[in-house]
Amino acid sequence: MSEELVTQNTDTQPEVDPTSPHYQNDPSFIDENQTPEAQEKAILEWQKAAYPGYVKLRSCEEIYDTIYHKRDPIVEGLIDHGTIILGGASKVGKSFLSLQLAYCVSQGLPFLGFKTNQTGVIYFALEDVERRIQHRMQKMFGLEPAKNLYFATEAGYVGGGGFEEQLNTVLHDHPDVGLVIVDVLQKIRNPMEQSSYATDYVFINAVKELADRYGICLILVHHTRKSADSDIFKMLSGSMGITAAVDGSMVLYKKERKSPEATLAVVGREIRDRELNLVRDWDSPKWELVDEKDYVNLPSLPDKILLAVSALLSDERPLWIGSADALVKATGLEMSPNALSRYLGSHVTELKKEYFIDFSKGRTNSGRSIRLMYGEDKPLTKESINDMNEGEKDNEKECI
Repeated sequence: MSEELVTQNTDTQPEVDPTSPHYQNDPSFIDENQTPEAQEKAILEWQKAAYPGYVKLRSCEEIYDTIYHKRDPIVEGLIDHGTIILGGASKVGKSFLSLQLAYCVSQGLPFLGFKTNQTGVIYFALEDVERRIQHRMQKMFGLEPAKNLYFATEAGYVGGGGFEEQLNTVLHDHPDVGLVIVDVLQKIRNPMEQSSYATDYVFINAVKELADRYGICLILVHHTRKSADSDIFKMLSGSMGITAAVDGSMVLYKKERKSPEATLAVVGREIRDRELNLVRDWDSPKWELVDEKDYVNLPSLPDKILLAVSALLSDERPLWIGSADALVKATGLEMSPNALSRYLGSHVTELKKEYFIDFSKGRTNSGRSIRLMYGEDKPLTKESINDMNEGEKDNEKECI
């Protein structure tokens, strides 16, 4: 955190004045995207886009001041959104790992001990038949079918073979889906296309555009080469154009072919590099986490800035409207008004998820303003949580 974001000691935070006019609704508040200036700018940008050679440029200040909402990762600390390669040697167990991931995410259960954010899942099992899917799923997870988990055993290829249209159709029919797994990558690639850095990059980039367009995580199961390399990710089949274009890569590998133990190496744009030591039993072929190499899980500290802002609101005071300067004074934070506004804008997802506060910027008759709203999706009471736990105690499941 930069020096301009240093906060005062929480003991010196000003006392909340419930009679402050900032706790009164201001009907003149207009979201910054709805102001006449914003509408006029959008129309002008649309007109410019019609000219040849148009490139949309945004200033650094515009980027800083824009509110971008983050999406919850598929698996906390392990798998984010975007396009991800999951590689491994033939018969190493990557399809079982993929099925385990699909099941856990669709049910909101831990995956290898990591928290998942529940979402619908589509699994393109392009090297399997439905009978094998049934056998594997029942062997791994029992006879109770999973909800929000869908399978397909055929698909076209990317770039003229129909895969884009098929993905658009299934996502339209199942808008709850946030994870799509393709097993394997080669099945959605043009069979006439020769592998090279340029063709690999173009292919993966086309897949990545699909994932980004629909806001999903798209995992491509892929093979590794037989030749060893000190960098495990260089063993992925194909050129470096594949790993260069994706948002993350995972490789499942064994030191000894017949060993029940394996290592899952993980790298990504939005997550730290990790190496997970796994093991599985053939009688129940789910992978289990043994330990993690050279990783210390330090507890996260509360964000002092978000904490100071959240202290202004409660059930009795669910609304705050005022200038950024007024917000700095109300919180007692030692930072400039612009810095506070930008910090909250870049942490809008955390403010909502952890403190149940909606943050927005706009204008009132008094000028540029910030609006904070508390209450929606606020935490359950201890009593209601206990009631639910009692009701679900006998039905609790776990996917390690």
